[in-house]
Amino acid sequence: MQSWIVLRRGSRGNSRGRAKSVRTMDIGRVMHRRARIIGHGSVDAGGLRVTVQLRSETAGRSRRMCESAGAPVPGRVTWSRKWTIAPARPSPPEPGHQFAAMVDRVRDYAIFLIDPEGRIASWNPAAEAMKGYSAAEIIGQPLDVLYTDAQRKAGAPQHNLRAAREEGTYVEESWRRRKDGQLFWALIEIISIVEPGGVHTGFCKITRDLTHRKRLHDALEQEMERTAGTLQAIGDAVVSTDAEGRISFANAKAQSLSGRSLNDLFDVGIHELLVFGDGETPPLAVLFEQLCQGQVFSEHFPVLLRKHDGSTMAVDGVAAPVRALDGRFAGCVVVFRDATTSRENLRALAHQATHDDMTGLVNRAEFDKRLARSVMRAQQSATASALIYIDLDGFKAVNDSGGHAAGDELLRRLARIFAEHIRERDTLARIGGDEFALIIDGCSHEVADRVADAIRSATEDFAINQDGREYQVGASVGVTLIVAGDTAEEALGRADRACYTAKAQGGNRVHHPRMH
Repeated sequence: MQSWIVLRRGSRGNSRGRAKSVRTMDIGRVMHRRARIIGHGSVDAGGLRVTVQLRSETAGRSRRMCESAGAPVPGRVTWSRKWTIAPARPSPPEPGHQFAAMVDRVRDYAIFLIDPEGRIASWNPAAEAMKGYSAAEIIGQPLDVLYTDAQRKAGAPQHNLRAAREEGTYVEESWRRRKDGQLFWALIEIISIVEPGGVHTGFCKITRDLTHRKRLHDALEQEMERTAGTLQAIGDAVVSTDAEGRISFANAKAQSLSGRSLNDLFDVGIHELLVFGDGETPPLAVLFEQLCQGQVFSEHFPVLLRKHDGSTMAVDGVAAPVRALDGRFAGCVVVFRDATTSRENLRALAHQATHDDMTGLVNRAEFDKRLARSVMRAQQSATASALIYIDLDGFKAVNDSGGHAAGDELLRRLARIFAEHIRERDTLARIGGDEFALIIDGCSHEVADRVADAIRSATEDFAINQDGREYQVGASVGVTLIVAGDTAEEALGRADRACYTAKAQGGNRVHHPRMH
């Protein structure tokens, strides 16, 4: 690239200084009409200090002059003068040059030259279209005109040129100003131009308008912020993973439930956070595959949340795969909530549906279901079960004299006494106001009679005190066996009739008719 260099010779005696211009391809070899200058130098007060050799082509004699901070250099010095070489300026490529044609044809990039003082030296058509200034308007203007007022006050133009000069190039994205005052988002690169020999001749600046991309990016960022805000605000825990099952996001609820911060959860395998209810931790690939099939986990597919302190929590939720726009699998998202309270409530509701509110024993509806299962087992295995029917003697008198409070307390306490005489797997139910029934699976005549008499005896020995009065009841007990060929109605009918017989015989006794 050619440059113009101005040589200014200082005065000697009464002679006036003169300015000469030379055109050069190489600062180290400058040709003039009558002189050849060879050498290098350093910038000094806006000029260059160089060691030069001047040969007069007309006089045929040589003079060696130097200016090196006032110190002589080796060699014969006939006389010396002060020569100052003004900074070289970048020149645009000559019209028709291939590089000039390429720069002019570029449409997406503004490309122009800047001299060392920061003035614009060239201007391609794309720069005119992007920034609104014609070449005639802008060439010779300071670079500052392309910056916003705030950027000028902050010294951004000078900072950017200085950074490019020191580092060789400077790149940034920021707002720039058009001629009409409108702003656009630009990617800019400023490149320092250094000629062979080390002389800095200016800068080349390349700008691309990225306003559309900036708006899309800002819109996407705002949408992501809204989404993140929504995820943070909802009451359920939300965790997302990458394609390898590593956690990449966890909202505030997930952090709260697990007792871990986002930093603690980030990049942790999802299998370290969620485990199956049986306590075994499957390989990540196994769990991840199940989760990404849209798995719903609940009491029927139990999943536990492993907390920071090592404890676990039952959770309900759902997992679903996440796919990229091209259909590639990109991970999964898991939404879950603490199921402790809900499951306790469900169990309480289920218990209420199957148990008597007052005594806590199995109610009539649940008893009928269990009796049907016992009948079915007797059909399938030919193993007999015992069915015991209990009717309290004198309970009406307790209610009439002591009131319902006394009667209710008596029923509650008798229920606990009856339960002491049976196995945990046996079924004890309250099937009427003062009537109870007991199913003992896999039971013989002898065992059934022994249990029935123990219940009768415990009832006889029991009494309660209410308002200074003592209340006591007896128990009429009927016993039968459930055998193959029975129906539930038949078995219950026999036990009921046996109980009626015991009561008809005076009560407080066990009646067990033998079956033929």
